[in-house]
Amino acid sequence: MNTKSMLLACMAFLTAIVVLSVGRIEYLNAAGGHVLPRHLVEGKPRSWNIADLGAIMEDLDQRFLDRRQLAAGVDAYDKGEKEPAAITTGAPYSVSEQRAIDTVTRQHNVLTKLHWSIKNIGLAQYVIAPTALLLCIGVGLAMKGWKIKAFAVGCSILCLASIFLILIREYWYAL
Repeated sequence: MNTKSMLLACMAFLTAIVVLSVGRIEYLNAAGGHVLPRHLVEGKPRSWNIADLGAIMEDLDQRFLDRRQLAAGVDAYDKGEKEPAAITTGAPYSVSEQRAIDTVTRQHNVLTKLHWSIKNIGLAQYVIAPTALLLCIGVGLAMKGWKIKAFAVGCSILCLASIFLILIREYWYAL
């Protein structure tokens, strides 16, 4: 292989890594409900904390239990009694409760994948994306031929769009 084809292959490879990585993160971000960029919550520092799925499911079970107690007219806390066994063990989940459990589980899985992608792939893009952009610009300026220049310009545009998304979505807050 000559130097020209090696540079073009490196440029295409780096651009593909950047675009595919950012594309995966954007897909997971959309599937997770557009959680990026993270916003400041009043009184709490900006962080990326994904709650334990067990804690989420316990909270959801408690909400279902409270709703069933309200529907059954049972107010065990005012009476100071232990909760009635029929309410706490209860019937199996209804269709809407099972759908809520499935939705929460699916959402948690997507957010976990998004967090992993940002932490392991997204942060590396702060180094890889500018390197790919500089290589594209260098190849576009150094080599002759309109096909090579057009390919370099296309790769440069993809890298610039990826860098824009990386900066707008603030991947560095994933730590």
